[in-house]
Amino acid sequence: MIAAAAPGLRGQTAAPEERLPESLQMGPPAPANSETGPVSGPDLAFSDASLEMLQKSDATASQRLRFDVGDRVFFSAGSAELGSRARLVLSRQARWLSAWNASVIIAGHADEGSSVETDERVALQRAETVRDRLNEEGIAPDRLRVLGLGRRDPIANCPEQECAVQNRRAVIHVMSIKTDGSQPQ
Repeated sequence: MIAAAAPGLRGQTAAPEERLPESLQMGPPAPANSETGPVSGPDLAFSDASLEMLQKSDATASQRLRFDVGDRVFFSAGSAELGSRARLVLSRQARWLSAWNASVIIAGHADEGSSVETDERVALQRAETVRDRLNEEGIAPDRLRVLGLGRRDPIANCPEQECAVQNRRAVIHVMSIKTDGSQPQ
């Protein structure tokens, strides 16, 4: 069932005002502050419902994000640490998300590592790292949700290292944009 759903993650459109269904909202994450540290709110559990939610992302807004500032960052094997290029991309993404008042799901991905369980954990950690960085950049925690997809939905599917590198990523999916009708400057 996952293989059938994965291709639909790209190119689907939903109304910009569409919100996360109640079953996926799971309450707001705890705010970050100097006493509590990074945002550590609830994550979206991988399920058919979470894949359906990604399929309903605002494809037009997600494409604009990709075109304007990029929609993904990449990681080293087995790591959820951000490199300098990833931090730069996330800073640009934060400015874009702020200007457009967008709510997103951050999907973490992994290549085929040592085990499915390890890949699931690393993928979720990558999404959480991106969420925490965007929060540090000023994006409200209630606009950021994470989902670890592990090995699901690979960009490239071959045994060479060049393919694996492409699959070690976190991708931002724009779910909604709150707007008063005007375009950001």
